[in-house]
Amino acid sequence: VLVRVMGITEEEQLLNFKGSFFFYVLLPPIIFEAGLSLETQMFVDNLGAIFTFAVLGTLVSTWVTSKGLRLAAELGVVGLDSSAPRLAI
Repeated sequence: VLVRVMGITEEEQLLNFKGSFFFYVLLPPIIFEAGLSLETQMFVDNLGAIFTFAVLGTLVSTWVTSKGLRLAAELGVVGLDSSAPRLAI
């Protein structure tokens, strides 16, 4: 904030954070290092819990998103057809 108030453009350009730089340059080495430093035996021992949380988390997230979109359609927040037939799952 102080840099912007003082009008120092060079420092403002240095402090300007680019998300694409983070995702394409900084994040891949972090993920790679985390994978290399992972203890294989501990990972294999916890594989059941990892898959359980992955599957249940995906199902819960999908359910919450679909219910939220249905509610938003019924309230008229989004332009979805709320009278469309529901799939029986």
